[in-house]
Amino acid sequence: MRYGLRRWVTAAAAVVAICGLEATCAVGYVLQHPKHEHCRTHYARTQRTVKSHGHQVQQVVCVWVTLPKPKPPPTPSPPAQKSAWCEASAEYSPR
Repeated sequence: MRYGLRRWVTAAAAVVAICGLEATCAVGYVLQHPKHEHCRTHYARTQRTVKSHGHQVQQVVCVWVTLPKPKPPPTPSPPAQKSAWCEASAEYSPR
């Protein structure tokens, strides 16, 4: 019995170390009071239908949303070189 308890405590400590202080790597969670609560950062609010005691019930769930990867910055294009004709016409312009 003691060995099983020690294994369980070790596994729980590993989950807390990996997942942080929330102790679970949940994909989503149910809001208990959806009119008064909001979802945490990086979670989106959705509804799902669940069977509870033989009845269909709507639950408001906060689901983890993956953030889009940032796009790499555009590479700068080389400056356009002027042709010999443009430089010659600039010298003879009547300004």
